[in-house]
Amino acid sequence: MLKHSYLFKCSRQLAQRLCLMTFSLLSAYALSAQTTVYSLDDLKPYLDDDNVHVILSPGTYTVTGAEALNGDYPDTVIMNGKTNKVLFLFKGNNSTYDFTGVTINVETSVFSSLGNYDVNEIQILGNNNVLKNLTLVDLGSVDDRPTKRAQNIVMDGSGNRIEGFHVTVKGSYPYGYGDAFGKGGSWTIKHYKHSGCLIRGESNHLKNSTFIQRSYGHCLFMQAASNPIIEGCYIEGEMRSTDDMLAETSGPAYDIDFQTVWGYRLPPGYMLSLGEGGIRAYNAGTTRIDGVEYQRGTSNPTVLNCTIKNMRTGVVLAHASGTKYVEGCSAIGCETGFSLGSNGDLVNCSADAAYGWVYKDAYDSNNGVNADITVLPPSAPYYNGSGVLAYIGGYNHNITLRSSDPNPNQGIQVMFGGDLPGIRFLNGANASQNNHTPDNVTLNNFTGFPVLLTSGSSNISGQSCGTITDNGTSNTLSQSTACNSNIALFGMASQSSTGYGGVANRAIDGDTNGKWSGNSVTHTNNEANPWWEVALDTVYSIGDINIFNRTDGCCKARLTNFTVSVINGGSTTFSQSYTSYPDPSITVDAGGAIGDVVRVQLDDTNPLSLAEVQVFESVNTITVQENETGFCGVEGTIDSNHAGHTGTGFANTTNSLGTGIDYEIDGDAGDYTLVWRYASTSDRPADLIVNSSTVASNIAFDLTGAWTSWANTAAVTVNLAAGVKTVRLEGVTSSGLANIDYMEVTGPNVAASSCTSGARKADTQPKVALSVYPNPATDVLYIDAPEQQFKHYAIFSLGGQQLRHGVLTADQQKIDVSGLTGGLYMLKLSGAATKTQMMKVVVK
Repeated sequence: MLKHSYLFKCSRQLAQRLCLMTFSLLSAYALSAQTTVYSLDDLKPYLDDDNVHVILSPGTYTVTGAEALNGDYPDTVIMNGKTNKVLFLFKGNNSTYDFTGVTINVETSVFSSLGNYDVNEIQILGNNNVLKNLTLVDLGSVDDRPTKRAQNIVMDGSGNRIEGFHVTVKGSYPYGYGDAFGKGGSWTIKHYKHSGCLIRGESNHLKNSTFIQRSYGHCLFMQAASNPIIEGCYIEGEMRSTDDMLAETSGPAYDIDFQTVWGYRLPPGYMLSLGEGGIRAYNAGTTRIDGVEYQRGTSNPTVLNCTIKNMRTGVVLAHASGTKYVEGCSAIGCETGFSLGSNGDLVNCSADAAYGWVYKDAYDSNNGVNADITVLPPSAPYYNGSGVLAYIGGYNHNITLRSSDPNPNQGIQVMFGGDLPGIRFLNGANASQNNHTPDNVTLNNFTGFPVLLTSGSSNISGQSCGTITDNGTSNTLSQSTACNSNIALFGMASQSSTGYGGVANRAIDGDTNGKWSGNSVTHTNNEANPWWEVALDTVYSIGDINIFNRTDGCCKARLTNFTVSVINGGSTTFSQSYTSYPDPSITVDAGGAIGDVVRVQLDDTNPLSLAEVQVFESVNTITVQENETGFCGVEGTIDSNHAGHTGTGFANTTNSLGTGIDYEIDGDAGDYTLVWRYASTSDRPADLIVNSSTVASNIAFDLTGAWTSWANTAAVTVNLAAGVKTVRLEGVTSSGLANIDYMEVTGPNVAASSCTSGARKADTQPKVALSVYPNPATDVLYIDAPEQQFKHYAIFSLGGQQLRHGVLTADQQKIDVSGLTGGLYMLKLSGAATKTQMMKVVVK
């Protein structure tokens, strides 16, 4: 490796030319050669060099507190008048440092050993450097705080890239309470923060790195950063419930009686991150580029394909300026998922609401955000103390929320303005971030979560699959009718390129308007074979695909010669090409092709523009008669004595509470619609039980007037998982069921299934050995079934009213009957491996 200049003494012209050639070759060698060093001391001299490629030999290296105290790491950076101690200061330019296979442990005692200074473990001041593949670990206790503050990484300069790092951040105070007792200038417990990575400078890039945050401080944050990029990073913090904090009987929080920085005692019922922001931008800061200091905010940040777990916030760019772009990011188990402030795009992102909202407008002045968020199932049981899915304020936003969950938690709502019941906003705290009055916001709520339009909301438009409560003015948000059928609404759209702001998710926004001026049409660049696709939330059997073209006279003919495909795991399962453009739409029958991606591709050179793509499951309808596959049994008889039935007879249950009919069907995951043809001389409602779980209660089987008068029930639609399903129709009165002619089922690839027990029958399976005692009972009934274990119980009055129900566990086969009035009751027992059993019990 060349590290020094060579003197060439050449007296003749030819020799001079040879010298120049030799020098050029040596220079090229110097630029391309790699140097391997074998210790941290050997590494240090290269940190201020230009145009070097240095490899630290694989192994584990440790920076000790004793070394720091001994002055082995003397580098300092003075910025904005403040002195920072730096362990590894990269001051050169255009250099590469390869740490593949290297772990550097930094003892947490280093932070105090360096004195009363901020400590940066790694800092870059040069330009166009690459640091890659380092494992950086803080070794010690989470409570080993710095004397002031600490950062594992600081990026200044211009055009630098850190890639492939794995960083464990540890050492702060107090750790275990999040920001409840202070985070900035005010505090009730003095804090000493330790953050993961501070990005400043110009066009610096953090890529494909993992940060395990076990300290109080931000994980990744930006100050004085222009055009920063954070890409492909995984961030993980820790959560703790306020109930757990309040259970402490000693410690700093206990000593101040849990008085928060917000002016009130820490309330129970919330979950807090023990760190701060996952990815956060600030509107101030100081950086140094080429030796010049700049004081400014953060501008034009880009965040791509990052996952943030268990942090106070996922991606919050509210304080950045310029254009903000976030794509492909997930916030899991965070208190806040996303918040962009103004003029930002949130594309194909996802978050859950286990502990807090997936989206929040920080201030009522926020405007111009386009957000598309898929609401994920909760990563842990809901502990969302606010009961809020999204808190929307500001104006001129376009917000889309997606979820295919058929049974969303109705206690969690989308909230437009009003008083936000978050832990930091109680009793008037942080008033500037609460009680928003949103105006002119479009919401596409493709979830079943309810929406509350508070009194301060106005001109809120769009559509919602969830219920709408409108207390505002001039709101036109409407109930959507497409929520249970168009599965494209629950997917994520992408395309080969984006031109003129025509982003891909415009084609799954529920709006078929084909005019460009309606802001609902996609647009790629002018390129060869541009494509658009939607990745569905799971694998489906695909039926109809509706494609709506752009309708502007200038451009609709561009969609000539295109191909529609269904793709499953990268393999094409259906493909159909068309030579004429849709005017305005076309329906493509995919014939039940199995896939998780639907793609539209132009077989030409042109921009590709689409108004909307709708995707529907392939559904079919079957009828299950009492003499056909899929009919498994009736607790009663098969009769034919009443005219008008369509098969060889009809199923007639005994007149007893809890008697029923059992069926078995197969099919893909999705919505199933069931209808029964029946006759009855009295009202005989029933429950629908699938795989031992009640999925619909008190289905109406109203009297038809005579046993020979047959009618159909109203349709019952339920969302079921893929595979074979046991279906039971069970009477909920002492009269049993109506006479059932057949069951009709419509669903994705639905088919009748041969019953698990083998042959069909017109009687119940033999009852398991069962003892219920004591009978009569005073307080407790005990269940003894040696051959089977029952899973569920219900107690009914003789009139059919359900009085109690619950779950039976392996170690708790007993039922509390205390409080029931003395008398005769019906007990129903059911379980995954048993037939339902009914019996009379007496309570004294």
